[in-house]
Amino acid sequence: NAPSEPLGWSFFGGLAEGDESPLEAVLREVKEELEMDLSGEDVRLLAERHWISPNSGEEKMVYFFEGVAPITWRDICIREGAGAAFLKKEEVARLLNASLLAKTFVQDFC
Repeated sequence: NAPSEPLGWSFFGGLAEGDESPLEAVLREVKEELEMDLSGEDVRLLAERHWISPNSGEEKMVYFFEGVAPITWRDICIREGAGAAFLKKEEVARLLNASLLAKTFVQDFC
């Protein structure tokens, strides 16, 4: 039931609600989607990018955060999405059904 690129590889995440800051939004989304309780000290902003959705043409700012500490499968419980994987940059580049946003981010920032 993904609103865009269903059954494609992408990042966990979502949209800010109301007047949430990007940090507040990522902490809420991680809780909702991976059942992880994180604080602002547990993540750091990697990049922000102006993005135009290839599907809708909608313009938005996209914020990419990373966890400060390593994450293992025991740390997460996938509550949204069909699954997950830890992938190397080269593996993401070879995925046929990866979102353009994921491929672009990995190419530019990893």
